[in-house]
Amino acid sequence: MRQNKFLGTVGHMSFAGDTYVSMRFTTRQTKPSPPMRQLFLLLATAALSAAQAPPAGFTALFNGSDLTGWRGGDTADHRRLLAMPGKQRAELLKTWTADMRQHWQVMDGELHNDGNGKYATTTEDYGDFELLVDYNMAPLGDSGIYLRNVPQVQIWDHNNENEWKNGARKGSGGLWNNSPGAPGKDPLVLADKPAGEWNSLRVVMVGARVSVWLNGQLTVDHAILENYYDRKVSIPSKGPLCLQTHGAPIKWRHLYIREITGTEANKLLATKASAGFKSIFNGFVILDADLSKVDTATVMGNSAHPGKDRSHGFFGFAGHNDPVEFRAISIRNVEAKK
Repeated sequence: MRQNKFLGTVGHMSFAGDTYVSMRFTTRQTKPSPPMRQLFLLLATAALSAAQAPPAGFTALFNGSDLTGWRGGDTADHRRLLAMPGKQRAELLKTWTADMRQHWQVMDGELHNDGNGKYATTTEDYGDFELLVDYNMAPLGDSGIYLRNVPQVQIWDHNNENEWKNGARKGSGGLWNNSPGAPGKDPLVLADKPAGEWNSLRVVMVGARVSVWLNGQLTVDHAILENYYDRKVSIPSKGPLCLQTHGAPIKWRHLYIREITGTEANKLLATKASAGFKSIFNGFVILDADLSKVDTATVMGNSAHPGKDRSHGFFGFAGHNDPVEFRAISIRNVEAKK
């Protein structure tokens, strides 16, 4: 911005870190009239609002002006946090949040962290969702996004040779805390833009299954997110999202979420139903019979079967005192022959 002794101030204005709106303006060395001031403020507000507007169907997690909707968080099992006595949990969250607010601030419509402090954590818990977010991390940095407070979608500088031993040269967008060799631990492709530039993440989470796209490229394909706190137990069905701090300054913007309904979740899982399965059916018919005509004197210990002659009802699964797992369960209704 520069001064002109005849016209006053000459310059441009931008919002939210990117030039969403650019206006060249000149002002004479006279006080602007109230209507002009109101118009100027209206244009500025409209431009900032447009910069923060979520895509259709999404909700903004960050309003671009303050930390409403965010608290402090840490690497902590969300189930244990919820199991705490209410007063104890409230005091812990108060301490975490006070620490978080010392290291996170809003600047130019972006969420900035100095690399330290507790994690910026949503006050709301989420189950199945689609998440969109942009990040810009300092060189040699390391960060991540916790899903339901479980680490994490990895973010780091793939040019940091000191972290190559941990897999950094493979890039961001993987589920780094999964076990070595587990699906999703390493990203499928190197999709990072250089540290110091804006990168875009898209995350779809249904149940424990996670898919990740970094800058439009698929880096994790429907992989199970392991429970970092206890790998023998599944991850929580709901939990907060956390933006991790790990020593390097990082900026975030355009944080949007869309909650996925049960119907949509089932459809998504159905499209991936065969992923990871090996068929053990060799084409031979295992059973082809009209169960209503089975002679119970030859089966069931010569005892009546209460469901044999029913025209409709429920299916049940029994373990018979031994551990058992079921998967790829589907059913098709067959019309009765007339």
